[in-house]
Amino acid sequence: MPGSGTIPLAELAKEPFILIDLPHSRDFLMAPFWQFGLAPEVRYRATSMELVRGMVANGLGVSLLITQGATNTQVPGIVERPIREATVRQPLVIARATGAVHTQASGLVEECVREAVSEALNLRARRRRAP
Repeated sequence: MPGSGTIPLAELAKEPFILIDLPHSRDFLMAPFWQFGLAPEVRYRATSMELVRGMVANGLGVSLLITQGATNTQVPGIVERPIREATVRQPLVIARATGAVHTQASGLVEECVREAVSEALNLRARRRRAP
């Protein structure tokens, strides 16, 4: 699907779909379709994002991924586009074991994660406002 910008879920649902078939990912990735009453034809199932990306690059179908590839690792034959609809969002949780000592290192990791999420949300908001 060439082009840029967002793509409606209804357009994705018309294409052969490649599902990341892992216990927690399976329903999470289908939920946006179900939320809008759509049922894509799952033609292939894969257990890794690398395999899914390879299948998409070889023209076997489309997929919906949780993560976006780094710009310096883009795979030829793949176009990544955000979906148009606002869908159910899952909260991001930073967790540690009960009784675990809160160290300086764990505090720095937590701070980095919060900054990265904030930066990503700000970038996304700027892209949506751009003409």
